[in-house]
Amino acid sequence: MSSSRSPAARPTVFLDRDGVINRGREGYVRTPDHFEFLPGAIDGMHRLADAGWRLVIVTNQDAIAWKLLPHAQLRRIHEKMIQGLRRRGVEIDEIYYCPHRLGAECSCRKPRPGMLLAAARDLGVNPRCAWMIGDKVLDVATGHAFGCRTAWVGPKEWRARFREDIRPWRPDVVADDLAAAAKAIVRRGLREGSPRSHDRVQA
Repeated sequence: MSSSRSPAARPTVFLDRDGVINRGREGYVRTPDHFEFLPGAIDGMHRLADAGWRLVIVTNQDAIAWKLLPHAQLRRIHEKMIQGLRRRGVEIDEIYYCPHRLGAECSCRKPRPGMLLAAARDLGVNPRCAWMIGDKVLDVATGHAFGCRTAWVGPKEWRARFREDIRPWRPDVVADDLAAAAKAIVRRGLREGSPRSHDRVQA
């Protein structure tokens, strides 16, 4: 898709994958059988899509660098995800993934904003009309580096473990799961030119 498209044409939500859309797994999600949607994830994505938000997944997949996950297998995992969402009427606009390990000299591994910048080029995403949703501090940091609003999601016990780490990043929305974050984002809305808000909303 041409990046000449007006950035105001469609607001965008960037979504981390593991821990937001599907259950994280010790030892990586390495097969389609390992992929399991989290409760509320599809409903949240449906709500966002119905409200006109474009859905873009941005995920670190360093299992590829460790030779634990071939690119072809990752495509099969994503195909299972896409088909599961499609059956519920949800379409993903694009998926970006970083195959590099921690410490690699790349621009794409979160918390660097390379994947979001690629989407800005490919899809005409305007940071002022975008959100980043993730369960990790690095996801929120990635959104800040890109200049968009952020939502931090996860069970309260999980968030309590990282309360001090997240504090400097001041996510705009804090929620138990993707469904709650989506509800908060849709409720707030976003228009091009709106100033980036640091008001913390507990969803």
